[in-house]
Amino acid sequence: MNLRIFIKEILKKLSSVILVCIFTFQVYAGVTGKIVGKIVSDKNNEPLVSAIIRVEGTNLGTVTDVDGNYVILNVPPNTYTLTISIIGYQQVKVTNLKVSADYTSIQNVTMKESTVELSEVIVQSQRPLIKQDQTNPVVAISAEDFETLPINSVAEVIGLQAGIVVDDGGGIHVRGGRSNEISYSLNGVSLNNPYNNQSSVDIATNALQEVSISTGTFSAEYGNALSGIVNYVTREGSDKYNGSIRTLTGDYVTSHKDIYPHIDKVDPLNKQRVEVTFGGPLFIDGLKFYTSSVYRNDNGWLYGSRLYNPEDFYAYASDLNWQEIKYDSLGIPLRDAGGNFVYHTDPRKGNLSDPFYFNPIANDTSDKKGLPTGDGALLPLNWFTSWNWQGNVSYNFSSTVKLKYEMIADKGESQDAFYYSYRYNPNGRPTNYSTSLIQTFDFTHTLSNEMFYTIKASLANSTDKTYYRESIDDPDYLPGFYQTSLPSTGFLTGGTSLGRTFLKSSSLGLKFDLVAQSGSHEIKTGFELRKHNLELESYTLQFVDITNPTKVINNFQDLYNDSIKYKAKIPDVASGYTYYKRQPIQISGYIQDKLEFWKSLILNGGIRFEYEDPAAKYNSNLSEALTMKDTLFLVKDLVDTKPKISFSPRLSIAYPITDQGVIRFSYGHFYQFGNLSSVYTNPNYRAPDGVRPIFGNPDVKPQRSVQYEIGLQQALTSDLRLEVVGFQKDVRDYIFRQIVITAKGDLSYEVLTNLDYANTRGITISLFQRRVAGSNFNSTVDYTFSIAEGNRTEPREDFFYSEKSGKSAETFLVPLSFDRTHTLNSTFSYTESDDYSVSTIVRLQSGSPYTPSIPASLSLQQTQFIQNSALKPFQYTVDLKAEKTIRYLGYRIKVLTQIDNLFDTQNEVDVYSNSGRALYNADVVANPTQFNQITSRINKGHAGLIPLEAITNYYIDPMNVSRPRLIRFGFMLFF
Repeated sequence: MNLRIFIKEILKKLSSVILVCIFTFQVYAGVTGKIVGKIVSDKNNEPLVSAIIRVEGTNLGTVTDVDGNYVILNVPPNTYTLTISIIGYQQVKVTNLKVSADYTSIQNVTMKESTVELSEVIVQSQRPLIKQDQTNPVVAISAEDFETLPINSVAEVIGLQAGIVVDDGGGIHVRGGRSNEISYSLNGVSLNNPYNNQSSVDIATNALQEVSISTGTFSAEYGNALSGIVNYVTREGSDKYNGSIRTLTGDYVTSHKDIYPHIDKVDPLNKQRVEVTFGGPLFIDGLKFYTSSVYRNDNGWLYGSRLYNPEDFYAYASDLNWQEIKYDSLGIPLRDAGGNFVYHTDPRKGNLSDPFYFNPIANDTSDKKGLPTGDGALLPLNWFTSWNWQGNVSYNFSSTVKLKYEMIADKGESQDAFYYSYRYNPNGRPTNYSTSLIQTFDFTHTLSNEMFYTIKASLANSTDKTYYRESIDDPDYLPGFYQTSLPSTGFLTGGTSLGRTFLKSSSLGLKFDLVAQSGSHEIKTGFELRKHNLELESYTLQFVDITNPTKVINNFQDLYNDSIKYKAKIPDVASGYTYYKRQPIQISGYIQDKLEFWKSLILNGGIRFEYEDPAAKYNSNLSEALTMKDTLFLVKDLVDTKPKISFSPRLSIAYPITDQGVIRFSYGHFYQFGNLSSVYTNPNYRAPDGVRPIFGNPDVKPQRSVQYEIGLQQALTSDLRLEVVGFQKDVRDYIFRQIVITAKGDLSYEVLTNLDYANTRGITISLFQRRVAGSNFNSTVDYTFSIAEGNRTEPREDFFYSEKSGKSAETFLVPLSFDRTHTLNSTFSYTESDDYSVSTIVRLQSGSPYTPSIPASLSLQQTQFIQNSALKPFQYTVDLKAEKTIRYLGYRIKVLTQIDNLFDTQNEVDVYSNSGRALYNADVVANPTQFNQITSRINKGHAGLIPLEAITNYYIDPMNVSRPRLIRFGFMLFF
């Protein structure tokens, strides 16, 4: 049987089983850690056999072997208390034992012999500064960190880690990789949307117990990622009811009114955030729940003025000087008494001395100009509202079986400041609506103290819709010619967005993992199946005559014909309508062995297998099809894509040089399949005449990288740790669009290929100072030196392959657009136990590269600069948070203040290429007359125009700088 058919049949049968499981019961098996140690007697240091170790508040526990050693597997990240007991010895209780995902927590205990019953011995566990078993670069961020630092999202704390760079748009890049090269998972279940390979749902910080971040050569357990792994471990309910309420509200406060128009009035409710958590036991013993919810409302910091409404628009007098014959209902031309034709005449035709007119189709008299209908109201341009809910129910059937069901729902609505051309016509912008629903089902079965397995099923659904109005029949929609702009400005004086996009995606997954401890070997193996459903619909509305649907309304003059009534219409495929539905399949498996010889060597080796079937067809001979084209669509010779298979070996070693220092080395091969958004581009292979068509390519190979790193962990003092890491990454078969010039030289096209190459190398230095007894301070410093380079990709015309010559354009390495050579992040917190705390985050980073240019008004356009050969200015930001704890009626309440961008720094996140600055364009000097026409009209007092400062400050674009200072106040109530 064909492999593809066999796999589809298996998945078809598994799908029904998974769905039944998901809606029947749910199980826990997140990424966990383990506790190991040795129990000995205080007299002769002899091992104690059959000592009982219990993890309080759980069903976890074990007994020591003949050598006094013990292992407790499958321990969820948290802080625990261990109880150790054995007949003839005083019971010991170890408190504050912290466990992190994928790490081993070591707790050795010495017990005192006693023939009488004495009170138990309390031992305060101290987490080692040095992680002896860390063979891969992993950082664990706990719930305490989220609560302490001035952050409100997981992305913020991820961006603070060494090896990670945040680009000017907020995208996260791990060791020089693209922002879509990170795998996100929830308790080990993938969250990535295959359409764009980004996380399909936001997870609120109050739902998290821990976040683990791997910034490089991760183990064989993880795949389909070139750069990094982020795994969320959610909180669970406890034996007691507990919860919290947290609110934050405030506004942007800045003195830079020239940069941020209309921001001078402070509204304490401009930015709101409300969080609620609650958890505890349910009806029967062992059944627990936890739920969290977050509501956010943000009106942003960019505002527009409604000078124009969508039905307003701007016309030139030359457009108005026209006549058209009138017809009767039978289509016969009308004539006057003298036998002359009767014409539709533009009502503003009488006055041609003034070159501009508003509302030319308004019902005014012939010489009376229409005026804009806007009221000048201020409206936010970059606002959003979102709601996030997370909940789980876990049940311990026995000490060996645990079930967990979890659901995360996310809903958002927003308008993007990207549509800044609507600054004076804000009501014409589209709105984005998004929803996500993730359901996971986990089953954990502990076979023995040394072995357990997990089965995880998941169902993820998400929708993303962008449009102006939900129905195309909504009368608010207006033809495209309404989208006219004031001369030289780009500011629209009317019209509505006509683009509409609808994306639906769902992913059904099944994952199995087995973990076994055999002596010094920790063996993991597993497999994962994921079946996706993608559905995309995208188009730009057309407007046609209701009585003659073949007549497209292209200009406002059509509307003077009384017989024409227009309506919106979805275009056909020939006119740009795009629709596809795809069901790709991904399968992976792995096996790895972590060999732990304490105080000598820790070795982690494994291999991973990955399979993907895009389930689509492609044209294997586009050049011939384009040259011989006899239809609009090149679909004659489509063939099925071939499934892609890859194998990834991984090896990492940690060598403890002392009990206070470890050297490690990692090496691995990594693969990632391309974003399906680009793979499925132009699914109908539409190739209109006169333009260069763009094609996706579902047959591209997976992208691959080879990575190396060497690192050192060293304890400098009892509370200060240094970590230094050097890394190198080669990425080949990067997916990119290449221009192909056919043998018939007047034809060319762009197609997705495995053409690109990138190389990243760098060094990270991290200092971690933990809070210890007698100290109130905690701090971190993370520095990254990185060079991320890739093939030159601009100018686009220079990046080609010529079939006639058989040669490709010469390429060379240039800095990648998100490269930052230097990044330094530091956190500091001072805590007075259960009284008050102050914490700060300081971010410093070099500017990202850009390609310089000559001012467009100068006749030097043949001058070309090397891509990304200049740098934007240096950037820095300081955030601050202060909390005060008070007690009232038995409740613990925190009153807090949080200030983002404390010093109101205007970091230049985008610059004009002809000046290298965010708020200055060299055309001000090179082309001083560019705004003369519109400025003259404004100075003459002509009605209906924008304010003069909109022209004088035209290049002071607030989208080119970072957001202003944000001050918020709030409280947190614990119950």
